[in-house]
Amino acid sequence: MDFKHEYEKNGVRLTPESKVINVHIPRTGGRLDPEARKASYAEAAEFFSAKFGISPIFVCHSWLLFPKNDEILKAGSNLRGFFDEYDIIESGNYTDYTEIWRLFDCDYKDDPDLLPADSSLRRAYVELIKRGEPTGWGFGVFVYS
Repeated sequence: MDFKHEYEKNGVRLTPESKVINVHIPRTGGRLDPEARKASYAEAAEFFSAKFGISPIFVCHSWLLFPKNDEILKAGSNLRGFFDEYDIIESGNYTDYTEIWRLFDCDYKDDPDLLPADSSLRRAYVELIKRGEPTGWGFGVFVYS
């Protein structure tokens, strides 16, 4: 896809016309195992480089890259590893909690106590919602090497 942004860091310069590889994390996928993630990046880098001649630069737009997750995700967790790979260059808040189905596998019914709290991430988001804080998204760049 076209990058549609300006980005420059550590000798890498991207313009709106630069081609990048868009990463999608399926909601129903397994754990973001570091070795599986690295293998997936390597396979995609090889394919897109050979087929389209583009550098292995990945982008992702996801709630997983919401900057608030920097405070929530536990060190050493698979989600933390994914989060840390990306340089978040844009983010925003959702105006309501309709997007939390991605984490909770259910719609929000205006009562945070009805949400499943069976993991530390879910418990942290329940507390965030109880405090009236917004949820959101982030858009990040990962320069694969």
